[in-house]
Amino acid sequence: MKAVQENTLQAFRRMKGWLAAHPELGTGSPEADAPLVQQSAALGAVVQQITNRAAQQEAAGRASKGSTAESSMLRVELIKHHMQPVADMAKASIPDVVRMTETLRMPQFRLATEKLIATAEAMAKSGEQFKSTLVERGLPKDFVEQLRTVAGDYKRAVDSRGQQVANRRGAAAGIEEALAEGRKLVLSLSVIINRRLRSDSAALAEWNQLKRVTLRGARPAAVAVPAPAPVPVLSPTAQTADTAAAIPAAPSASPANPPTAVSASTPARIPAVPATEAPAKAA
Repeated sequence: MKAVQENTLQAFRRMKGWLAAHPELGTGSPEADAPLVQQSAALGAVVQQITNRAAQQEAAGRASKGSTAESSMLRVELIKHHMQPVADMAKASIPDVVRMTETLRMPQFRLATEKLIATAEAMAKSGEQFKSTLVERGLPKDFVEQLRTVAGDYKRAVDSRGQQVANRRGAAAGIEEALAEGRKLVLSLSVIINRRLRSDSAALAEWNQLKRVTLRGARPAAVAVPAPAPVPVLSPTAQTADTAAAIPAAPSASPANPPTAVSASTPARIPAVPATEAPAKAA
């Protein structure tokens, strides 16, 4: 069971015990108290159903793990201790029966499950055909029967694992269904209890607290913060052009000595300063 399912089941049990401990909720009229009695009993049935389903789910999960381990062990047993010896013995008999080598050739170890089972049966049939030769070489007289027995056990272990997985899934679905029914019962019971405990705030507070389902260590969901818009990156030429376009042009004027035009990509040429001449000598 998941954590929220376990906590919900515990809340159902608490409410069931609280209802049993407060007989004053009854009015004394069988007709008026019938809905409260029926729904309290239904809540108890839901608690029992969830408990049984949880046990089934856990048992199926453990059985599934056991079947997985068993099938892995039987797969190694089938390949290493039954199929491989038959294939090796067929290779040793090449001088006697050449075609026996191909019919009893060892498959790949990573063969799929159904392909491996089919290959084991095919090897068993070929082993019956060349049984006398293989037995003379050293294989036991019942090597074909042993091969088929282990292959059958492996197949049953694989099927058992699939059945246990299905049982676990069915138990999980039953838990969800029972929890949904229990929530409906708690809602209808709350309507009845709130009407009958309007003047008893202490008991009403107890009920409201018991029906809460919380998780230890739960954190609030993170608030998604939108990412900032990407800033376009301009090339140096584009930046220079944009800057020049943003600066308004100066008013046209005709100065007496207009400045020398300088290119934006060529640095201004600085006129050379002549060396200082020595002062002229007096006549």
